Amino acid sequence: MAPEAPQPLFRRQKILERQNQDMYMHRAWLMDAPSQTSMRREQLDGAGGPLILNWRPTQEASVGLPPELADPTFAEVVGLLDSDDTAPLDQTVIDVACQLCCVGADIYVDEVTRPRTPPTNLFLIAEIKPSMGGGTGDSHFQGANYHLHFWRQRGNSEIFKSTCCPAFLLEVVGPHARLSAVAWLDRVTIFPLTPLLNLLPAHPVTDRLLMPVARMLAALRAGLRMLARRAHAVDAAERTAAAERGAVAPAAGAATVKAVQARAANAKAAKPNAEATKAAETAEVDAEELAEMLSKAAAAGKQRPLPWPIAMDARYNAATARQLVNPNHTCRVDLAGTGGGGGGGTGGELARSGAVVVVKLCQSYGLAAHQRWAELGLAPQVLRSEPLPGGWLLVEMEWLPTLEWRKLSELLLLLSSSGPELAQALSAAQGALARAHAATGLVHGDMRPPNCLVRRSGEAGAPAWEVRFVDFEWAGPEGEATYPACMNPAIPWPEGVGYRKPLHREHDTQLLAATVAGGGRTGVSAAISGTAGGGRRARRSPGAAAVRATGHTAASGRQAVPPPGTAAVAAVRRRSVGVGGERLRAATAGWTRAAAAAAAATGRARVW
Repeated sequence: MAPEAPQPLFRRQKILERQNQDMYMHRAWLMDAPSQTSMRREQLDGAGGPLILNWRPTQEASVGLPPELADPTFAEVVGLLDSDDTAPLDQTVIDVACQLCCVGADIYVDEVTRPRTPPTNLFLIAEIKPSMGGGTGDSHFQGANYHLHFWRQRGNSEIFKSTCCPAFLLEVVGPHARLSAVAWLDRVTIFPLTPLLNLLPAHPVTDRLLMPVARMLAALRAGLRMLARRAHAVDAAERTAAAERGAVAPAAGAATVKAVQARAANAKAAKPNAEATKAAETAEVDAEELAEMLSKAAAAGKQRPLPWPIAMDARYNAATARQLVNPNHTCRVDLAGTGGGGGGGTGGELARSGAVVVVKLCQSYGLAAHQRWAELGLAPQVLRSEPLPGGWLLVEMEWLPTLEWRKLSELLLLLSSSGPELAQALSAAQGALARAHAATGLVHGDMRPPNCLVRRSGEAGAPAWEVRFVDFEWAGPEGEATYPACMNPAIPWPEGVGYRKPLHREHDTQLLAATVAGGGRTGVSAAISGTAGGGRRARRSPGAAAVRATGHTAASGRQAVPPPGTAAVAAVRRRSVGVGGERLRAATAGWTRAAAAAAAATGRARVW
């Protein structure tokens, strides 16, 4: 099967994405200091869209790639956080958690910002505030803004161009703490990894409040180590390559860093203490310098984010990847060769170099049902599947060309309801569904027109229409598989469908009939609106959708995320507090060398 030529619409989308990214970088340069940036103004910007993708004010307006697909380090950390009691914690982590809980429970009256020399990479942002509210701003939004301010000045660095700039945000807000993942995808995106955890002294009887904090700190420690190891390895490789060329390559973005340091030093000399930090944050950039930096950033470009399992796997030609339906994580992509990542399944002729496949990333999938229906010729062939960190699954399947295969929902909109063609296609879909039920005893669970692909048969004596079903996330044995918690109320679900209720074959039949009677508009409008799960769910963490392409199965999209380069320095934007500042800095000992040294000086070191 020869790869399809890129469609004009796809090329126009790429141009628009590039223009939007350039506009976003210009906007970033015009931002005030994070503490002075209005969340309401920037998140409700009707022209430029939300400044930070953080699911506020709505998922449709501010959805982003989930952290498990943005960077493999985030996926590993999510897995550690979800491990509950299966992963034992060491005593050092528990000691630090105890100390942090005691400090967080204290009551403070103010906060002091301490500027630090900016490094060439950013792994950790710490937003520490004396309490919630009190006019100090939203720590979640401010932390993401510090990430934006850091990387906007390094738009021409190799790190910025070749990675998603992964970092962690640790918020300590009064007696609460929260860990989030931050990355610069097509724009800065932040996703909470934990809820707000209570920082209260350990109870003498129960550790119910302490252990979640300890597990969060253990996951953060592991994540920072992974980011540092990866960055050091890349930095060493770059320096070795430069030495072989007869010159030592300068650190990426060094000129920019020096310029920033100079501006910060001038601002600090002009205004003392806390005012110095504000001056450094809001220091004016020379117009000529700004134009040059923006030009370099625009020339470098930052591609639309692809999930790392596609971008970082040599099996796939990431440059050809195209997300099929936003925000579902399903991509159409060319194979780079017959090798690549592991996983079960065989590709046969379909896995040859240059072939087109669909890669779907999801958190649950009825793989056995998909394979059984594929054996009957009623679903795309599964080429391989592979578990991913963080509880995700990669499913690679046959690509059904859009020039041949159409979603049934498209036919409902394009063809006359009284015409023979539509009647024949509907009859073929209903017959194929009945055949699959009878032969396998498996239920699909989301049998709507967008998940039913049809094409005219060109073979003599064959049925007029061929049928393939896609999106098997909920599929399973009748009476055993159950429905998930979040389901789109706009869809006319049959009686008996609901959370943890078993799937039955009549649900498939009734749902298909009801959505066909509605002209297929329910599923189409839900997918267009960006509802997770392609219109099945009202609120669902991304990854729950299968096949809603312009003619094929659901797939996933993400940015190329090679490992970070150059010096790996964990930069901490720390807000220490007045009276208890020394205690608070001691509690966070071990997160940075400076904090560890300060703690050691007081004899209260907690070095990890």
